[in-house]
Amino acid sequence: MLFVIAVGAQVLARLPRLAGLALPFLVIAGGAVLHFSSAGDQHIADLAGRLSWTFEELREADLTTLLFGGFDQTHANDSAILYFAEVSGILGYVLLLYISAGVSSLKERPFITNAALIYLASTSLFGHAYASIKTGALLGFVVGSQKHNQDTPNIKCLPRKAVDW
Repeated sequence: MLFVIAVGAQVLARLPRLAGLALPFLVIAGGAVLHFSSAGDQHIADLAGRLSWTFEELREADLTTLLFGGFDQTHANDSAILYFAEVSGILGYVLLLYISAGVSSLKERPFITNAALIYLASTSLFGHAYASIKTGALLGFVVGSQKHNQDTPNIKCLPRKAVDW
């Protein structure tokens, strides 16, 4: 994931804000294509199994459950998409992605929000890891280190004679 974001950094930085909103849908669609094309392939059995936890449940859900929540979590195992969609539906899940990535902040650089959207959407395909405190803290550190704050005053060093040793 880091490789994809690093290689695509120039594209992600220049991508218009409205186009960036489609990134979670592209990631999830890519996961669906990977899941349905790898069904029965023994070489990537773990990947196919993890993706099936999400996409088989989504495929079997009716429209009301899909949009507004109420998924049966009995067989969902480790799917973060289904976990969040159970309580708020897919619409709530997508809203969660946008809020978590800082899409509502117009001062945020597009690279940060686009990279965060890709990260959150792709990791939620495989489990709850991005919702853990360790992963959240790491993501917050990475996003925070990329921020450019114009409101911070310049730091000035004290003259040497003002410091008592």
